[in-house]
Amino acid sequence: MPVKVYHLEHINHTNLFKLLEQKANLKFISNQEHVFFHLIYTKNKCYVAMTFDHRLFDARGAEAFLEMLQNQWENKDNTFCDKNIIVPAESAHLSHWRRKFIAGQQVNRTFLKLGENAPPRVLPIPLKSNNSEFKFKVIPFDKYQTDLIVENAYNEAGYLMLMPYVLASTVWVLNKLFRNKNIKSGDYIIPVSIDMRPSDKVHKEVFFNHVSFLFIKILLDEADNFPILLKSIKKQIYDQIKSGLPGNFQEATLLMRILPLPILSNIMRLYLKGRIASFSFSYVGESAYKPSFFMGQKILNILHMPRVPVPPGFGVFFHRSQNKLNAVISFLEGMLTDKEVNMIVAKLKARLGVQ
Repeated sequence: MPVKVYHLEHINHTNLFKLLEQKANLKFISNQEHVFFHLIYTKNKCYVAMTFDHRLFDARGAEAFLEMLQNQWENKDNTFCDKNIIVPAESAHLSHWRRKFIAGQQVNRTFLKLGENAPPRVLPIPLKSNNSEFKFKVIPFDKYQTDLIVENAYNEAGYLMLMPYVLASTVWVLNKLFRNKNIKSGDYIIPVSIDMRPSDKVHKEVFFNHVSFLFIKILLDEADNFPILLKSIKKQIYDQIKSGLPGNFQEATLLMRILPLPILSNIMRLYLKGRIASFSFSYVGESAYKPSFFMGQKILNILHMPRVPVPPGFGVFFHRSQNKLNAVISFLEGMLTDKEVNMIVAKLKARLGVQ
């Protein structure tokens, strides 16, 4: 695992995040590279940046891996050990073909339904996007703001309905962006990545990508009416979980271990008339990393800066760490102007009730 160390005594917040953007866009140049670590020392703080291959970890798996490193460091009197970290191996899952076939049938029916009134609304991909990097806008909420957002979510969406609430708020805000950019046709199709592992299993299933998806469809006349929008999202989430769609999708896509991932992309393009999604979304939930320190340093926050598959090349992601909520806007360079990003931030904060 390559590690690079930076000593930056005189760097401001803006330049620091430009450096983190640069590391998030780092490409693996061989099949032997899957993880990079970057240690950044500034005058008052230290930052650990981890760039990882999603074939190796998902978001919570990467956090669990960091906790494993922390535990190894603690157990050796503050020195690294050369003992191998033992983690149960992940199965190849090349079995139970009938079960995978039945799961695939339900996924197929879901895609057919999503394809009604296709293609979905999308933001245009920049013309010179092949070598473009991703830009990130991090929106950290403090403890007071987080508590207020949770309270607003419970009041408007119901108890434990934070994820539908922040998703509805995101759609409501982005609908204004699409309208301002004169993108008026089609419904919104939003793949919502979810981690189906119980919290106590994350540290036992560190490797591989365990994420599954919900697929939310928002009709054009729903997106501007927040109560109707929220009700639609809650119903779709309830119906899909009740039908077992996330589990079936995960079961069916295990075939991607022997079936190239671009085939799945091509299948979705077929159903959605050449497009895949309006934007990506996730709410990871509380961090899998539980200690309040990392290698002797107090943790102030843990951020995720995911690159989004192109298309759609645009996504909004929520995550909780140290009892604080973070939101990250991830987009292909050239897709959004600074003014548009600032508008999204301002309106999202206002919709969540913390501005």
